[in-house]
Amino acid sequence: MPVTITKDTSTRHTHYKLPGSVGEFSMPAIPESEAHTLPVLKFNAAVKALGDYADKASAIVGDRELSDLGRTKRLEPLQTQLVLQMAGADAQLDREVAHFDKRESDLLAVPKLDPTHAAVAVEDRELRGWWRQQSAEERSAHLQRIASEPGHERLMIAMMRSPVPQLDHEVKFIADVWKSVKRLDNPGEALAIDQGRSNLEWARRGVAQVAGLTRMALQWDDKRVVRTVLNSADPDHHGAFKVFGIDAMAAEAAKRSIESESRIAQLGGQ
Repeated sequence: MPVTITKDTSTRHTHYKLPGSVGEFSMPAIPESEAHTLPVLKFNAAVKALGDYADKASAIVGDRELSDLGRTKRLEPLQTQLVLQMAGADAQLDREVAHFDKRESDLLAVPKLDPTHAAVAVEDRELRGWWRQQSAEERSAHLQRIASEPGHERLMIAMMRSPVPQLDHEVKFIADVWKSVKRLDNPGEALAIDQGRSNLEWARRGVAQVAGLTRMALQWDDKRVVRTVLNSADPDHHGAFKVFGIDAMAAEAAKRSIESESRIAQLGGQ
């Protein structure tokens, strides 16, 4: 039985009902233009993975020819695979966050000072010295002009490139103006980054809901989830416990318990 997906145009939400008694949830509708972006595809894959597991698990549980032990042996690899699929989706979304962080950093970057260009460094210092000589009223007027007029980029760069902290509120103001200017200089890239981050936020919310339903379906405690992701061959999975609603403190407690059990087992085998 596939996942049932219902679109409610009145509330602009999409409702997802998983097979059997696994559960259901709703998400804000995603624009069709964003349906094939990586975050949305990862969410859809997570929903499908849970739906597929629910179907297979139902067939195994309903197989009268299997003993309880036989059912457990059939279910366990499917359960591990499902948890790692959720961990993988979360890890991929983390990589997408880093991708958009890099694009935004490149978009808003202040030109670096080439150490071989001594004349440019001198010019930077002279501009900062000139700024410090202005009165508070004059600096305030200059800030207003920087915000409202083009042509102040060289001063802005010198202020933001200072190797020592300047007047914090003024540099912050200049940095904020710089970011606005750089976004206006490349509106296509700025919009793409904003939309990408929006899709990521949407997908994170969705994958977290699917991962929550996964835990409910499997009835796994924190320690079993943490042990499974730590045992994954993919190191990107090792920090994915958070998508299952396990915070850092609970994860640390689970790790310590796992390590204690491992030490006891080693001592028992000696």
